[in-house]
Amino acid sequence: MHHFFLAQLLLAVAVVATAIEKPPAAVVVRQTTPAPPTIMSCPEYSRIANLSTIGKNSTYRATFFAASPNGNHYNADVLDNAILQLPAVILNQALNEACGNLTALAIVEAERNFTQRTVAQFSDIPLPEPLKTGPLIAIVCGSVAMFMGVTWVAMP
Repeated sequence: MHHFFLAQLLLAVAVVATAIEKPPAAVVVRQTTPAPPTIMSCPEYSRIANLSTIGKNSTYRATFFAASPNGNHYNADVLDNAILQLPAVILNQALNEACGNLTALAIVEAERNFTQRTVAQFSDIPLPEPLKTGPLIAIVCGSVAMFMGVTWVAMP
């Protein structure tokens, strides 16, 4: 049951609340010194390339989460930070000339390692259970569709 008075009261409160002017936010000026540019090494570039490759591929990422003893939130932060750092590393010409294109190498090696059941430092990853296929799936899907169809048709 709807209560007309309650609806009118809530509407009035919503209109009045948005009509009241809020005081402007205080602007605080902070003086910060820019961070000195850090010179990245080839091993650091390789680590960022490997972690970003794992982080961008959903299959590698899920397998990494399943195999890691650390929490998923911590692992997600590590992978997401590597993904964010990768564009700056790729555009660094001096680093690419010194180390080569480690991003392309990371993609190729991640694929090769995954076929050998290895993701990052975790090896011998168990094989996933095969999906159930066959006539049972068709029967279940048909039953669900029929149940929803009958429910929709029977609605007043």
